[in-house]
Amino acid sequence: AEVFAVSPKGCQLASKVLAEIVKLGFFNRGVKSGSHLYVVNATDAPAILIEPCFVSSPKDMQLYDAEKMACAIVAGLTA
Repeated sequence: AEVFAVSPKGCQLASKVLAEIVKLGFFNRGVKSGSHLYVVNATDAPAILIEPCFVSSPKDMQLYDAEKMACAIVAGLTA
């Protein structure tokens, strides 16, 4: 899992969301600069882009649960 952000507030949100996703058992690839990404760079509001997982093996497929992932993201955003 990795989360892209640009602003300080976005990085703060990204860290919280990433921490919740990692609790589900996904590998922490870190908070990364999204300065090259239009979706997080061209807004006045704090913005993040979440890459929750990379499903590239049967283990990844078994680990992924959309409901748990959504709950983890909400928990990170509301912490």
